[in-house]
Amino acid sequence: MSKYFIETYGCPMNVAESQALAQSLEEGGHTKASAPNEADWIIVNTCSVRQSAEDRVYGRLGFFKSIRTEINPDLKVAVMGCMAAKKEAKEQLMKAPFHVNAVLPHDQRDDLIKMMSDQITDEVPKFSFYTYHPSDDGIHAYVPIMHGCNNYCTFCIIPYLRGKEISRPKEEIAQELQRHVDQGVKEITLLGQNVNSYQDGEVDFPALIRYLSAQVKGKVWFRFTSSHPKDFNLDLIDALKSDARFCPHLHVAVQHGSDRILREMARETRRDKFEALVREVRAQWPQAALITDLMVGFPSESEEDMQALFAMLDTVQFEDAFMYYYNTRPGTPAAKRTDVVPEAIKSLRLQQLIDKQRAISHQILRKQIGQEREVLLISPAKKTENGFLGRTQRNENVIVVGKQFNVGDFVHVQLRDINGQTLLCDVL
Repeated sequence: MSKYFIETYGCPMNVAESQALAQSLEEGGHTKASAPNEADWIIVNTCSVRQSAEDRVYGRLGFFKSIRTEINPDLKVAVMGCMAAKKEAKEQLMKAPFHVNAVLPHDQRDDLIKMMSDQITDEVPKFSFYTYHPSDDGIHAYVPIMHGCNNYCTFCIIPYLRGKEISRPKEEIAQELQRHVDQGVKEITLLGQNVNSYQDGEVDFPALIRYLSAQVKGKVWFRFTSSHPKDFNLDLIDALKSDARFCPHLHVAVQHGSDRILREMARETRRDKFEALVREVRAQWPQAALITDLMVGFPSESEEDMQALFAMLDTVQFEDAFMYYYNTRPGTPAAKRTDVVPEAIKSLRLQQLIDKQRAISHQILRKQIGQEREVLLISPAKKTENGFLGRTQRNENVIVVGKQFNVGDFVHVQLRDINGQTLLCDVL
């Protein structure tokens, strides 16, 4: 049996899949190497959402080649994930200077285990979910509940790489969640490319939430990501708020505030409809924190479009946002556009967006001072003696001080001040 080293890029889904692969390798008798230069196999789980993610992988493959040349001539390298699903990338990876030994898309990832055990198979590849996705820290776990995407937004390569949506059986999800809770995991995030389009027979996402609420026993926090506005409804809010273990922290990726740009993106939502949804959500669940994804610099974007985006921010008041500028992905409809926004303007608009959202986030955080919260301690605080970095159900960062505490504890506090984007508190 061999030693393996896994390096993961991209989203929490990739993290979960790498954790599950490591579990399967361990069960097969393989052992984890502490560093790449000690491995027999290096496995790179890749991301293709942006070109920068692919560029990092190519850079690392060059480093792994130097290990093969200077240290271990028998080293084998496998590339998995979204890059491996791209025909042009696979052809490039198998040739000089990389000479990767295996390129395995999502539906062939289990073949790596067979290759590492010198097993030969002629089975037709078919995607299947791992049954267990271990927690790296014993505190938090990522659990995929669906795979793929049916939306085909014009800027996004993921549907072409991960394929059509497949939902995991509800019973299997519940069994894995209970296993994590029984092992002491305190926070579990349900994952999917479009998690709220989950559909297992007659069971949709709100019904899954109710099923998990009834089936999974014990103290734990549940989160989920990422969700599309077109599939987000008030039945889901009713299901979430009926069980206090589901965090009032909602990730709904709207992407833009200009209806024209949303149409160009094929996002199937419009600003007024989204703002109305937000009003209804906050009326039903006032404590909910709303985060989103926002993109600037999509082809043809104008200053007028930017003003519509800023106006939406003023109206919605997101607690936080993941912000980035448009990155061309070959193979998508948007990649054929010639009305591109210059890089300098994209960078400027992104900085304007970041500045505006940070100011909104800071104002919202200040309004939390004086309120009581339950906080999950997730790590020691680097610059605070006897301090811990904690997280609230609304995903606010809080510094908690106390010699009596340990990572993984739930602590009841009162928020008393703010330092940057981090809250300070008194223990109750």
